[in-house]
Amino acid sequence: MYDGWDRGSTRAVEVAPGSCIMARRAILEANRVFRRAAEAVFHGCDLCRRIIGTGAEIHYVAQATIIHDEHASLNQVPRLTQRVYWEDLVEYVRKYHGRGRRGCWRAAGSDAGGDVVKHTLLK
Repeated sequence: MYDGWDRGSTRAVEVAPGSCIMARRAILEANRVFRRAAEAVFHGCDLCRRIIGTGAEIHYVAQATIIHDEHASLNQVPRLTQRVYWEDLVEYVRKYHGRGRRGCWRAAGSDAGGDVVKHTLLK
């Protein structure tokens, strides 16, 4: 979808990091921007899907510069970060792809996060 795009031009995209989204307050409020589920890791993905679902678009703006030390807080607690990542992944997958266990297990693979996924799925 983005092959050949050098990021030197402004265009509509499917997702942007939550830390880089600038939107009208009404759009953010209508999409309950600060909700618990998927807020730490998949917040941007979830928010963008909800915004696009209203008929609005997400745009990458080539002329904009944003400086953000991504995951700076989470990187200070790596064990917690791994758990938060997998719990957020499960919540995101459940929301958009149903509660199917098989899909979540495939997403986890044999990674250490599998135990977190198993624990979360069995809640």
